[in-house]
Amino acid sequence: MKPSRRVPIGDFAFTPEIRANFEKIFQTNRVTYGPFLREFETQFAAIHQRKYGVFCVSGTSALHVALKILKNYHNWQDNDEILVPALTFVASSNVVLHERLKPVFVEIEKDFFDMDPSRIEENITPKTRAIMPVHLFGMPCRMTEIAQIAEKHGLVILEDCCQCTFGKIENQPVGSWSPMSCFSTYCGSLIFTGVGGLILTDDFDLQIRTRQLLAHGRDEKYLSIDDDDKLNRPDLLEEVVQKRFAFVDLGFSFRMTEFEGAMGLPQVYNIEWINRQRCENAEILISALSDIPIFQLPSDRPNAKRAYRMFPIKINGTKKMRNSVSFFLERHGIETRPLLPLLDQPYYQKLYGNISEQYPIARDVGNTGFYIGCHEYLEPEDLEYAISVIHEAVKGMY
Repeated sequence: MKPSRRVPIGDFAFTPEIRANFEKIFQTNRVTYGPFLREFETQFAAIHQRKYGVFCVSGTSALHVALKILKNYHNWQDNDEILVPALTFVASSNVVLHERLKPVFVEIEKDFFDMDPSRIEENITPKTRAIMPVHLFGMPCRMTEIAQIAEKHGLVILEDCCQCTFGKIENQPVGSWSPMSCFSTYCGSLIFTGVGGLILTDDFDLQIRTRQLLAHGRDEKYLSIDDDDKLNRPDLLEEVVQKRFAFVDLGFSFRMTEFEGAMGLPQVYNIEWINRQRCENAEILISALSDIPIFQLPSDRPNAKRAYRMFPIKINGTKKMRNSVSFFLERHGIETRPLLPLLDQPYYQKLYGNISEQYPIARDVGNTGFYIGCHEYLEPEDLEYAISVIHEAVKGMY
């Protein structure tokens, strides 16, 4: 059966502003890091009340680089422990493993699905070095409590904001509660650049260190092709020339192009409209689906502003029920994703065995939750269609 309509998780439009930016790139022939990316980084950081933003290939690479920097800066040792939520996208804990650190999982909240601050201290050991709160499904974590725990135990915070761009908690933007914070501009994000991510910080040295690692660990004297321009002293030019192929650390090739900046910049300037449309779409879905008693629909934490990267739904039932609803929606053209089961993943079971039983809330959400899109490009007819199909999918379940 061919679906009568398709409702994707995310969508994108090449607006006149983006096309005009691309034309400027074609005219200047400047594809490597340049004015579009610089402005995009600056504006993105400013909205989150940070001084510096550094763009890279993905939210995952942002987390990886930030964690590597923090490990080196604080002299953490292999097998030191990082607290991560027991429910999150695999990238959050994968980067911990890549850096030869140990992820220690913390149970999540039943209502909002974020790391539960009341369960953090029971997981702290003499080897604990950092807390990685993940602002899941656009809902900011309880950062005041997490920050107090981190200060009490001398721990570093590394915020994973990949699902919560422009969210706020207690009127403070996500990403502004930690020395370094990481974001994604992948498909479905409030800002979409094809692929991409950002690291934000207030520390100039951490910003320079980030740019070095993104460029193979290159010496800071030459991080952009502009660094040897307009040098009015021969000795300065000679120094930069000598540093062009000097690599001071084991880095990555995680840089991006002007095209991503040209895509992202108009969206940053239009973020109020994007936020408003997503919130309005979410409110329509909440109102229309609130009559389904087996659904746990998204709600707002007090003093928080959710960023609707997606629209999460948990079924108060079984994994079989979730799969039935999700498969029904997929057959009718409505794209879905599960609510990020982590510890049941084959690789994690290989590493840790069946530890998901120790985290019953995270396991239940991972087994019975899914999400659909609520992005700004959905038409009223798309929402009406999705609502109708969802009601059809749950017939006979309650």
